Amino acid sequence: MALSTNIEMVSFFSMIPFIMMLGITMIAAPGAPGGAVMAALGLMASMLGFGEAELALMIALYMAQDSFGTACNITGDGAISMLVNRTADSSDAEKVEQPVASS
Repeated sequence: MALSTNIEMVSFFSMIPFIMMLGITMIAAPGAPGGAVMAALGLMASMLGFGEAELALMIALYMAQDSFGTACNITGDGAISMLVNRTADSSDAEKVEQPVASS
């Protein structure tokens, strides 16, 4: 069941340029809530042929899942910082000389 009659299945090889352009767009996307999907709307409309209904659905779906993506990003950053801290503490402890206090 199609959402709209103006959209058709896109081949794998026509998705490659879209994925490349989306990667560049996401790097330049603003850090505001919803900024990534707003920056990608032009690509979805021009390269994939999305109409107004599909673009509205993409905005709604993005806003619904954006907070979960942010929570996963923050949790992953915390986990990686703990691993780096543990690795740095165990490897640097033997290499760094403790300063001698002068009296």
